[in-house]
Amino acid sequence: MTEYEEVRVLSTGVYRVRYKKLTPGQIKALRTRAQRRLQTYIVRRGLAKSFFQARQLIAHGHISIAGRKVTAPSYHVRIDDEETLDYASSSPYASKDYPLSRAMAVEEAAGGVKVEW
Repeated sequence: MTEYEEVRVLSTGVYRVRYKKLTPGQIKALRTRAQRRLQTYIVRRGLAKSFFQARQLIAHGHISIAGRKVTAPSYHVRIDDEETLDYASSSPYASKDYPLSRAMAVEEAAGGVKVEW
């Protein structure tokens, strides 16, 4: 692993900052971890139209995993949890008659939600 150094001049003095270059394996691990975040996973599954909307749904308690509400967007979704991820039973989004649920169903039928990575 190679290191490189950057010199920063601030009003309080000169600082040297050292960085380590990431290996391809480390970069892949970071990408994988980012894709396992609950917020990202909800958008990829089509439960939300955007990352902002996914964050709002999570923070307001509309998402559950294995019947338990999860309110942390940074929650790491395990492989076992993937099948049990859905809207919370107390959430209005769980109803097929809710306007957003209907809009998402129409969009899914028309070709699905496309997310740019």
